[in-house]
Amino acid sequence: MSRLLALHNEQAKSVVEKNGIEVPNQYSDLDKEYYALRHNVALSDYSHYSKLKIEGDEAFDVLDVAVAGDVAEIRDEQTLYTVILDDAGNIITDVYIMNDDDTYVVLAEHVDDETLLSLFEERKGDFEDVEMTSLTQSHAIIAMEGPYSWELAKEIYGMDVIGIPFLGFIALEEDTYLLRAGK
Repeated sequence: MSRLLALHNEQAKSVVEKNGIEVPNQYSDLDKEYYALRHNVALSDYSHYSKLKIEGDEAFDVLDVAVAGDVAEIRDEQTLYTVILDDAGNIITDVYIMNDDDTYVVLAEHVDDETLLSLFEERKGDFEDVEMTSLTQSHAIIAMEGPYSWELAKEIYGMDVIGIPFLGFIALEEDTYLLRAGK
């Protein structure tokens, strides 16, 4: 359990489980929460998201087969929001796919780490030059939400973050990304 999660759980009115991780669901009445979010910055621990790095010469090909969206549309430092479908065309989960110079990072909220990895392994087919690495246990996702979140991000990371377009991101360090998801 992270320190942030422990703090949230102490303050939470209710806690739910997502992908085997307890996350706060509600702190007070919804009107107070909405007001607080619209007038401040909220930090949320989204570490319950499954995170997968896909890289190699055929990483694009595996992604192109695995998701419904057009992976060819993702440029470097851009993100595609799309879905993974089953054979009948039903949605299994939605995903964000970040393109970082031919390395892709996939984020999924509604399936656990093992399921996400197996979805891509099942669709890998004959593509051999691709490596898939789970980042779920080694990486966290912290969301900054609210109208003043960019002011906080600017104070922490500098002016460069102000120009990030919707579904764009920047690599701040080797394993640190700032994604403008607008969720």
